[in-house]
Amino acid sequence: MKPAPPKHSKSEEKPRLPYQQLFRFGSLNCKGIKPNGEDVKQRVLVNAMKQNNIEILFLQETHINTNSIEQLLGYTFIYSSSITDAQRKQADTTRAAAKNRPQAKGRGRGVNFAGAQPAVDREFHGVGVIVSPLAKLYLNDFEQIDSRLMCITLSAAGPPLHFINSYAPQSGTSSHEKEAFYEKLENLHSQFPHAHPKFIIGDFNARLHSRCDHEYMIGPHVFGRGRDYLNGISDQVMENRRLFLNFCAGCDLYIINTWFHKPA
Repeated sequence: MKPAPPKHSKSEEKPRLPYQQLFRFGSLNCKGIKPNGEDVKQRVLVNAMKQNNIEILFLQETHINTNSIEQLLGYTFIYSSSITDAQRKQADTTRAAAKNRPQAKGRGRGVNFAGAQPAVDREFHGVGVIVSPLAKLYLNDFEQIDSRLMCITLSAAGPPLHFINSYAPQSGTSSHEKEAFYEKLENLHSQFPHAHPKFIIGDFNARLHSRCDHEYMIGPHVFGRGRDYLNGISDQVMENRRLFLNFCAGCDLYIINTWFHKPA
């Protein structure tokens, strides 16, 4: 007979973020990063978090093609990707075959070389999060959804705090892909109880430029070229702006970094 699991007293429960405790978090499009502590950029990010007292840093465009977790300097890195094990296996097979294939003698136009096409296991997007030792104490749960979305939950003195890390498609992407992203994001946002605080963070690839009439979700501190400039931007750029604001309006969300003054 297996022994019964030990009982935990209330004093042994997972710590909760206290009321009124300053807790900084941030977001950064890191333009690619190498895993397993091989990239100086990882250490730079950890040092920046320490210097600025940032407990959680959400990353976009990591280019890491695995759902993985690693430790570096006491900080926890969690990565989310859409690349599957089957794609990684296929890419490994292709690379092994190319390595054993005799190299082409010519380099003229029209010659196809192995590796000319992007490998099927290459991650062009990828999201992640760096969690400090303090934040890890309160980390209750996380979900690696795909290369554009992931979420984490912190235990708090009140209701749990939910953070959704987002990387929206760029303006040159198809309308179908953009709309599918926001539909998925809205469904994810609606899964959390209404009474729980929710923060949606990331890179939305949306240029606001100005606050127009009835755009209540935008504050007065907007970085851009003004309202007149909006009349001349491309349809694709305007589409990104429209989808982003429609999502905010549909979920009753505010774009917080437009509601406070920034240094020049």
